[in-house]
Amino acid sequence: MNKEIKEKIQKFTKTREIEFWGEKYKVSPALSKTIIGDGKSFLWFGMGDTRPHYYIIRVDSKWEKMNNNKLREKIEEEIYEILISEFGICGEECEEKYSQLGDDCCDCKFPTIIDDNRMIDWGFLQL
Repeated sequence: MNKEIKEKIQKFTKTREIEFWGEKYKVSPALSKTIIGDGKSFLWFGMGDTRPHYYIIRVDSKWEKMNNNKLREKIEEEIYEILISEFGICGEECEEKYSQLGDDCCDCKFPTIIDDNRMIDWGFLQL
């Protein structure tokens, strides 16, 4: 791994404190061990139920030139499955709890993916 990639990983995965919807959080992004293509670009990917936490995966630098629709397809068809295989998924048991007790009852913790809400945000990280 070259020096520039190491520096990016160190910077992008550093724990920091942020304010999100009036609350303070310590955020440490989950870095996927999977590298797609040349791995020179760092894609961040967040889901509604794990905000403000997010995932980072190294992808081919050509992905930065994709239009949003194509990139969304790649995320939904490839990245999502990679993250599930690496971090696990909390699914049906949460759906049952949600329907019985309300929105904030799931006890799954980040970086486990909560499968009841695929609302996603994404972008590329830059130094």
